[in-house]
Amino acid sequence: MYVSLLAVIQCAAEAQQTLKGLFMWPDTAGGQNATYPCPKDPQYSATRLCKLSQWTHWMEPNLENCPLVVETIPDLDRVEVTPENAFDVLKMIKDLMRNQSSLIYKELVTVLNKLKDIIRVSVVTPDLGQALINAISNILESNSNLGPFTNTYGPF
Repeated sequence: MYVSLLAVIQCAAEAQQTLKGLFMWPDTAGGQNATYPCPKDPQYSATRLCKLSQWTHWMEPNLENCPLVVETIPDLDRVEVTPENAFDVLKMIKDLMRNQSSLIYKELVTVLNKLKDIIRVSVVTPDLGQALINAISNILESNSNLGPFTNTYGPF
C-alpha cells in the first residue's frame, strides 16, 4: 500500500482596507470564495475568490453590493494606517483624488498626514515607493494652494 500526503492549499487570512471599509478575509481553501459582511451595511456581503492554480492567491474582491465608508478625503481621518494596509490607503487616496482638480487646506492636511503615516509605519518597497511618488505628483500637479506646506519644518 502506498500512502501519499495531500497538501491543503489555501489563501492565508488577510485584512484589506478599501473605500468600502475594512475586510477581514479568513483562511480560505483554494478554489473557494470567502464571504464577508459589508462594514457599513451587514445585510449585504462581499466575496473574494481564493484562486487555485500552481499556487493559490487572492483575486480582487467583488465589493459591488457594499456602500462606501470612505466617500470623501476628510473620511480618511478615520482610517488608521498600518504596515498591512499602507498600499490600500494609497489606493484610496488615488481614487478620492481622481475627480478633484484641487484640494482645500484641510484635505491637503489629511492627505499629507496619511502619506507621512504610510512612510512612518511601512517598509518602502519599490512598488510602494512608486505609489507614493505618484500620489505626491498628483498633489503637485493639482491646482491646490501648497504655499502653507512649503519650506516648513516639523510635522504637518
